[in-house]
Amino acid sequence: MDHEEIIAALTARPTVQRVIIAGRDCRQQLLEMADTVSEMWSVKHDFDTGIIAQQGIY
Repeated sequence: MDHEEIIAALTARPTVQRVIIAGRDCRQQLLEMADTVSEMWSVKHDFDTGIIAQQGIY
């Protein structure tokens, strides 16, 4: 789905429907349409020290 399709779907949705979009490098138009925008960043993570993901741990 491209950016224009996302904007069209958000614009056409029922006003009582809530949508959550996650990801990086959000386009400015989506930020302006949003009621709430949050940013998250890693302070410390095992990956930074070379520990890799393990199967079965989510």
